[in-house]
Amino acid sequence: LINCLDDSAVVFEKTLKEKFTYVDNLKIATDYKWTVSSGNDSITSTFKTEDIVPRILRFPGVPNVRDLGGYMGLNGKRVKQGLIYRSAAMNDHPKQTFYTKKELFDLGRQAEWEAAQTNKNKKIVKTTTVGKIRFGQSTRDEMLKYLGFKTDIDLRNNWETSCMTNSPLGSSVNWVHASFGAYGGIHNKGVQKNFKKIFKLMLEEENYPFILHCYAGQDRTGTLTYVLLALLGVSDDNLSLDWSATGFWNRGSNFNHKGFYDNIPKSFSKHGKGTTAMERAENFVRKVGFTNEDIAKFRSLMLE
Repeated sequence: LINCLDDSAVVFEKTLKEKFTYVDNLKIATDYKWTVSSGNDSITSTFKTEDIVPRILRFPGVPNVRDLGGYMGLNGKRVKQGLIYRSAAMNDHPKQTFYTKKELFDLGRQAEWEAAQTNKNKKIVKTTTVGKIRFGQSTRDEMLKYLGFKTDIDLRNNWETSCMTNSPLGSSVNWVHASFGAYGGIHNKGVQKNFKKIFKLMLEEENYPFILHCYAGQDRTGTLTYVLLALLGVSDDNLSLDWSATGFWNRGSNFNHKGFYDNIPKSFSKHGKGTTAMERAENFVRKVGFTNEDIAKFRSLMLE
């Protein structure tokens, strides 16, 4: 299966024993050419995918994956697909083991045990190891081969990323740890410092494609995504739609706009000037130290 815009861009290739197969993760509003061969016989045809956002992807083991691209942005230009993806974490929380009372007493650490009993957390950590990767080798190979990730932006906190030094995708992908805040938390100075770290990377073409995530790919990821898409001129309705798509994975009744999403535009209205989401995003990006030229460069990289 080939993307018609680039005859060298094979997006799916498989040797089959069955008479059918499933193809996931195609771009929206895109022409594809397919060829099926058997012995000396072959047949070729074309089709076009529907123009329906968001572009949701499926990777076994990794929830809540989708492309920021596909939405219509500034001046009627479409946000390019295949450059920035968002997802849940690609590995679990770190694994911890805890000392028993006997172990601590044998080590002469009775005071630590007794002090811990007066706190809500009565456990004392013995070891911490990196959380288990959520996918197998075949999924990793597919993500790298067809999506070509170069940069993994990890928005989780220090505990969630304990002992990590590399991306679960492997050493070929640059892992960047930048703890982030959700909703009103984006206006925290430490979070703004990390936004600056992230956005600086996004101004360099060689760092693309990106995958960015927190743990669930919902709150911290949703807040960062809001800023990036708003900066590209995506409408308020589609900003809301992109956040809402997480509802395919989080079906809890408390996951709703009033309790979560609405706090993003509210916080930006409170902390910055601007009558539209795009204007408020521009003001935020300038506030943390970027220029109009930087914003223009990001748009030139991300808009068709």
